[in-house]
Amino acid sequence: MWEICLKILLALLMIIGLTDVFRMLCNWLLKTRVKGKIVYFLPLSGHSEEAEIALRGAVNRLRWFSGKEEKKVICVNCGVDKETEEVCRKMTEEFRSISFCGREEAMRKIERMFAKP
Repeated sequence: MWEICLKILLALLMIIGLTDVFRMLCNWLLKTRVKGKIVYFLPLSGHSEEAEIALRGAVNRLRWFSGKEEKKVICVNCGVDKETEEVCRKMTEEFRSISFCGREEAMRKIERMFAKP
């Protein structure tokens, strides 16, 4: 019985590993010389129990994109409470790629990031 469970677990781990190898191969094949910017917007409002998890998840998703592109998470304050704002501010200190700002400031940041010189 344990042999069957172990073989099933091993097969699942092999499938996960092959999937990751396939993802890395696709990223390598689709890589271009053109450098771009990747921006992830995360609007938060009210009291969010999962603000920290959402921000960590956004940073993690950006790490999946290989390359030297500028990667940024912009957490937009759409009326959060003080506790959620404190969590977001602490996350901006922990991760350089996260910025926490209001709607107008987020629009200005986007305009600056994508403005042509």
